[in-house]
Amino acid sequence: MNRAEYISLLATAPITPAQRAAILAEFTRLGVTDRAERLGICAGLLGLSDLGSTNDLVMGQAGQLVSMMRNVGTRAELAAVADGGLGGEDGNGRLPGPGWIVLLARCLYAAFGKTPGLPEVTGDAEPHP
Repeated sequence: MNRAEYISLLATAPITPAQRAAILAEFTRLGVTDRAERLGICAGLLGLSDLGSTNDLVMGQAGQLVSMMRNVGTRAELAAVADGGLGGEDGNGRLPGPGWIVLLARCLYAAFGKTPGLPEVTGDAEPHP
């Protein structure tokens, strides 16, 4: 199988039972038990407007979802990443703090890998080639 065929497979093949189990295991680890909440979080993490069932996901989406969820430590972090960090507790749209940016970056890195050509940034905020 070449790269194009593999990418096509990820975009068209349905979620596998192992991926479905991994997603459920991550939700269990994070204490999310409500089905509607789980589907909303999945949709938010994947940038979907709606998700009726995890069975509607394709392999690539499920893999990205599992990678992102494994890089989240708490239920609050998961909600912040799924919401894009917007809409604090009072719903006024203020960002809850810079921590959500780090979480989002960590999840995106896990899901998509390092982007070639971009410098790595360390804690001193100076780019390193």
